[in-house]
Parts: sequence; C-alpha cells; structure tokens
Amino acid sequence: MVITLMNRSKIADNATRLLGELAQPVVTRYQLGLCVFQAIGTLPDLNPLETYTQCAQDILQRGVLRPIAGLRPSNAFSLIGTNAQDPRVLACGIDPFCYVSHLSAMEFHGLTNRMPEILYLSTPAPKDWKVFALERMKHDLGDNVEAYRDAGLPAMQPTSLSKLLGKPVHRTASVHYGAYRVYPDQHLRVSTLGRTFLDMLRAPELCGGIHHVIECFQDHAKPYLRLIADELDQHGSAIDKVRAGYILECLCGLSDARIENWKTLAKRGGSRKLDPAEDYSENFSEPWCLSINVALPTE
Repeated sequence: MVITLMNRSKIADNATRLLGELAQPVVTRYQLGLCVFQAIGTLPDLNPLETYTQCAQDILQRGVLRPIAGLRPSNAFSLIGTNAQDPRVLACGIDPFCYVSHLSAMEFHGLTNRMPEILYLSTPAPKDWKVFALERMKHDLGDNVEAYRDAGLPAMQPTSLSKLLGKPVHRTASVHYGAYRVYPDQHLRVSTLGRTFLDMLRAPELCGGIHHVIECFQDHAKPYLRLIADELDQHGSAIDKVRAGYILECLCGLSDARIENWKTLAKRGGSRKLDPAEDYSENFSEPWCLSINVALPTE
C-alpha cells in the first residue's frame, strides 16, 4: 500500500500523541520508531520503514522534536514543551540504562559542596548493554519485535556521550542492578546513598579524591551508617569492607557489630591499600592490615 498524504498525516498525528504520552523531555530515535510503528495500527500493509522515514520527517518539521546541541541529531531529541537543560536529565534520557554516579551522585545527595565540572555516569558494559536493550525491545514490542527488526526500524542502540550542554561526560562500566534509585518527577536515575558511599571507596579519583572522600565520610557517614553497612554486606568485596571499616572506625569514630565483623576479613601480606590508586606505604593499620597510603591530618 502506498502511503497517502491523509494516512501520512494521520499516522504522524497518532505518533505525536504517543510521544506526548511518554511524558519525558528526551526521546530517542528508537522511541520515535516505536511510536510510529504503533501509530501505523490498522494500516499493516504499509512499508514500515518508508512510513517511519516520512512521518519522522513530518514530526521534526512540526517542531515536536528538536535536536539536542552537541549530539548527532538522529540519535535523540528533546520534546517540545519540556525543559531539557540539565545534562543529567539528557544523559538519563539518551542512555536508558545509565545512572548518575560518583561525584555527581554525591552532589545530588548533598554529600559534597563541590559542583562537579564533569558529569559522572555509570552504565553497563557494551556487551551487557546490548542484552538489556534486546530485553527492553521485547518488552515494548511483544510479539511484534521480530517484525519491527525485520522492517529495519530504529533499534535501541548506545549513543556516544562525550559532552552534554558543554559539560564533559565520564562514563564508568557498571553492573547496575539495585545500584540506583529512579526519581520520575526529575527524570533522573541516581546511585543510591549506599552505593554512592561504596563508589567512593572503589574509585575515590572519581569522587573528588581520597581526602575529599574521607571528609565526606566524616561529615555524613553517621546518619547513613545502616545504609552503608547494608550496601557493603550485600555488594562489597572483602577489601571494600576493610577500607570502609578503617575509615568508619578509625577516622569517623563509629562502632557497629558489622564493622567489627569486617575485621575478620583483614589479611596480612599482599598490598592492600586505603587508596587503591596510590602506591603502597609503610604506614600501616595493624587491626585492619591496611596500608594507610594517605597523608592524614594530625590531631
């Protein structure tokens, strides 16, 4: 069936309505393809790819979708009538599996007074990202997923993000199940408080440096001790628990039965260090069997 101007306009109208129902500031090319595919509805004899191409052009010409500055126009768009001026919101819209993390999450949770010059994100490794994308498409399309893919319509694909609205972006590969919380009113996904503290231990260089991490623990760990301990017990490695235990007990003056239990994980020998990125130091914590390779302030 050849698409008529009437059918083309009707499909574009229906797709525009579906885009509005998404109620989000960012629309990916896949989501646009999905809306057009759904809008074709009772006209299954149309060529889906040709219909998508023509209707997408109509929708763009109407100004319903607008290119995002610094991003390839074909990958994602901002939806008219929404405020897409926050790089964090753009990132969470463009990459459906990423979340705000490290120093950016610390800022969101009020754990730091620093204003990060870089947007820190965590996202699955490429191999896992593809698996998640296929599962999401199967969920969205159900029995029509093969027909959609066979038609050559836009699939869910990762987008290279180096800068958003002039802000550099740093992405870290992460296995993210349970690691973030969704804030639907803000269109954000942000690492949980517990995971944010765990990330400080694992990658202090992405969290303002080890000295800033220690300051944040000293300033904020006490009211969140249960959340920190829960996260460490569920997802922390032995060295994560040893680092956390030393900081919480020796530098924050906090005590807890779980912190005491973590001491059983301390092992002599090897090169366990407080700051994973710095060289080994002879300054040593005996109870925690940990090289204190950080210049700590004197009393």
